[in-house]
Amino acid sequence: MPPIPIHPCFGRRDQGTASQMERLYMNLYALETKILVKRPTQASVRGKQQIVYRITVDFGRKYADSRPERRNFGGKKFDKRPNAIRGGAPNSESIYMKRLLILMVLKALFLAACSSTVSRNNSSIEIETMPVSAVSRNGEPRILAMGDSLMAWHNLIGKSIAHSVGRELQEPVSNHAVGGARIIYKLPISGAMGMKIANQYRKGNWDWIILNGGGNDLWFGCGCGRCERKMNKIISFNGRKGAIPNMMNSLFKTGARIVYVGYPRSPGVWSPIEQCRNEGAELEARISKLADTQPDLFFVSVADMVPHGDRSYHGVDMIHPSIKASAEIGERIAAVIREYER
Repeated sequence: MPPIPIHPCFGRRDQGTASQMERLYMNLYALETKILVKRPTQASVRGKQQIVYRITVDFGRKYADSRPERRNFGGKKFDKRPNAIRGGAPNSESIYMKRLLILMVLKALFLAACSSTVSRNNSSIEIETMPVSAVSRNGEPRILAMGDSLMAWHNLIGKSIAHSVGRELQEPVSNHAVGGARIIYKLPISGAMGMKIANQYRKGNWDWIILNGGGNDLWFGCGCGRCERKMNKIISFNGRKGAIPNMMNSLFKTGARIVYVGYPRSPGVWSPIEQCRNEGAELEARISKLADTQPDLFFVSVADMVPHGDRSYHGVDMIHPSIKASAEIGERIAAVIREYER
């Protein structure tokens, strides 16, 4: 029996779970947030003393007013120029740039640590370690999967939704979904690495793109409460505006057809996301309206998949799909593709 391959970041592949990849991305997200978040203001108030900074932008360079103004607070005059101009501590912009440089170095180290080199026929081959179903038909797969943990779960053990679709259709599916990914995501580094779902797209001759997303935006973005503003940013009431329609318009330009997958519901027992039921239903109702206007968009709802009281469709966290659920969702997606191509 051949030895079990060892992943440079995730260990043994037979023991790996999607939560390991999600944990790494969450750690990177926390690090990026800590480094990039700037202080909200450059003004400080101590009793009656207040220093006001005024920065003028000229040809992309920031500098202080050549004629520093002074404002009287409590009978005292204070220099309004930034600390860096007065010869004091550096201002927040220079600190921000230094932090960004540090983050870029950390990103390079992160990527270097997650790549391995194997020797084959005396030649070194760099292996991509993103958990992707790399089996191909005629050299390249024609189906791409993108999304959040619903799509990524069980990927490392070959039991994800994308794997189920591939088994049903007897062809490869390239899965670039990332656990924790969102539709709206503003951090640049982790967003480029896949935490922003639109950035998971890879160039290829795709006939189909399997897509999901939006749940993390509602859960983390507004706590599944008072989400009307966040919901409208994701997708408008009529399904024609928002981040999801904009992303789909970009994907349609590639010539691919899209299968958008909804979320399974909780079985009526305790779940951390039980309060998201109404928001999830509204999100999918808007996506369904969008699908009615797009001939190349197919919405697959799995809202009716989980019987009441049946815990077998969820993992132990009662959030993510079990292997059984991933297999059934994949079967539904494959049925849509098979019916269209019949």
